[in-house]
Amino acid sequence: MSIHGSWYFYIVVLACILVFDARIVSLRVKGIIKGRGRGNGDPSGFHEYVGLIHLHSEYSGDAQGSYAELARVAGEHKLDFMIVTDHNNTDAIRDGKEGIYDRTLVLTGVESTRPEGYLLGLGIADYRTARADPTETFLSEVAGQGGFAVMAHARNSHWPWKGSIDARMAGIEIVDFADQIYDASLASKAMAALSFPVNRLYAYLSLYHRPHSVIALWDAVSAQRPFVGIFASDIHQNLKIFKKRYKFPKAKDLMPFALNHLICPSKPSGDFQGDRETVYTAIRSGHLFMAVDLLGDARGFMFSARQDSGHGIMGDVLRAGEKTLFTVTLPDIECPRKLRVDVYRDGKKLFSRPARSFQFQSALPGAYRVEVAANIPNFWGSGREVTWIYSNPIHLF
Repeated sequence: MSIHGSWYFYIVVLACILVFDARIVSLRVKGIIKGRGRGNGDPSGFHEYVGLIHLHSEYSGDAQGSYAELARVAGEHKLDFMIVTDHNNTDAIRDGKEGIYDRTLVLTGVESTRPEGYLLGLGIADYRTARADPTETFLSEVAGQGGFAVMAHARNSHWPWKGSIDARMAGIEIVDFADQIYDASLASKAMAALSFPVNRLYAYLSLYHRPHSVIALWDAVSAQRPFVGIFASDIHQNLKIFKKRYKFPKAKDLMPFALNHLICPSKPSGDFQGDRETVYTAIRSGHLFMAVDLLGDARGFMFSARQDSGHGIMGDVLRAGEKTLFTVTLPDIECPRKLRVDVYRDGKKLFSRPARSFQFQSALPGAYRVEVAANIPNFWGSGREVTWIYSNPIHLF
């Protein structure tokens, strides 16, 4: 190749990079679903606690960040709670790290390495199970303390759950951000890597996808019994290159990406034990929905049901065979993008509606839940559909 040819090649490459970067910079994804939210209160008398379940601190060998640092970042993002689940220890409880930091309730659970995979232990005060112990030991220990277990990484391509699902397992991670990274397509990973230097939020969103295999497992168990679905941020802030460790991806970037929205009967009181019980009761009961809040504030969403004999919200069990009026209410959106609400029963889609709020009736037994899909911008301009909100089921048994 001649000298002039070489310069021409480099100029073309540079021009392509500049065009690519300009397009990526132009893609605004934060808050593209514009809404007013409804604050922390709800006309029905419920209150939303927004926060994170499953993240790691320096008490995990493969993570960085102190409780104080994580709590500070959570406070900056106005999170009501976070549950730190370090690997195979609850030493933070012993060291008095649980508490209310400014406005954020900080709790400690555990991510337990089991022979079959990984389980979270929530609502516990201690952890003594050894890694070599059978899972029965862990489940008994958690139950004995009044806690509950949640399946982690259940369908991760590297470390999926390989055992049976015990009745003492109360739920499952639907979206785990670490799993999203591992299991994203090669094209999505390439787009994220190329986008990160100029638009890190779009880079993270490029990795996000609906985890079909996890949702199928969730639906299968939910058709038989209540089985709570949660979002797991799985923050580690630990990228190791050779022998040097970097705080990446940073908690400040990942914390607001997606949240668990707990539906609680009262506002945070500022009393640690009382608020702790409120949070764990809501999670265990399935009184929550998950949302990719990076796209838009999902506060105000509600999925509820009413019968002549009673009423319920996400996670509740009502009587099958009795006429049930279900109500879906989306957040107060000012300038809605193209949204679609999908209603499922036992994992099978019943119908879809491009509506913000509607009602439908059924008396058939099963687990009814809702997903809200949104069309978001992508590099090619045609848009990409992603799930914005996942509700927990209302059961008719």
